[in-house]
Amino acid sequence: MLGENSVYLGDGWWDLKGDYDALAALADARSGQKQDYVSTRLWCKHNTHLIGLAGELVFALESGMDVDTRLLAEGDGGCDFLCGGLTLDVKTSTNPYGPLLIENDPPKIWKDFYALVVFDAAQMKGKMFGWCSQQDIRSGESRDFGHGPRLVMSPDSLRKGLPSCCISESQHLEVLQEVQRGDPASV
Repeated sequence: MLGENSVYLGDGWWDLKGDYDALAALADARSGQKQDYVSTRLWCKHNTHLIGLAGELVFALESGMDVDTRLLAEGDGGCDFLCGGLTLDVKTSTNPYGPLLIENDPPKIWKDFYALVVFDAAQMKGKMFGWCSQQDIRSGESRDFGHGPRLVMSPDSLRKGLPSCCISESQHLEVLQEVQRGDPASV
C-alpha cells in the first residue's frame, strides 16, 4: 500500500523515499494518460503528477486516509479526498521558503476544503502546512503569475491540523484524552 514505506522525520516532515518507486510509477502512468489534458501543465522542472501525488501522500499519512491510485480517464474531478462526504483538494508547492496555496480564480469545480503541502523533490520529503475552507479561499487574494488569475492563501492564513471531517474517530479520542490530561500542545 502506498505510504507504508514512508517515515515520519519529526516537525511535520515525512520522508517519502521508501515510496518513491510506487509514486514515480503512478505519476508516469498518469502523465502518459493525461499528456494532452489542460490540467497537465509544465510550469516547473519536476513531474507535476509526481509532485501532486507526493502532496496527496503526505496528506494521507497525516489523516490516516488512502491515496486514490486509480487511473481515471476523466480524472478525479479535482477532488483528491472525500472527508465525511465533503471534498478536499491537496495543493502541493515545491517552494519551501514561500509556499502558497494556489487555486484557479475561479476553479472549474469548488471544493469544500483545500490543504497545502510542501514537497522537497531533491530530498523526497514533504510537510503539510495547513488547510482552509472554500469560504476562506474565496476571500483570499487574487494574483496573476502569468497564467491567469489565481486565488492565493499564505501558510500563516491557513488553519493547522486537519479539517474535523478528515479526522478519524480514533484521532478524535486521542485529542480528547490529551485535552482531558491537560496536555497544552493539543489545546
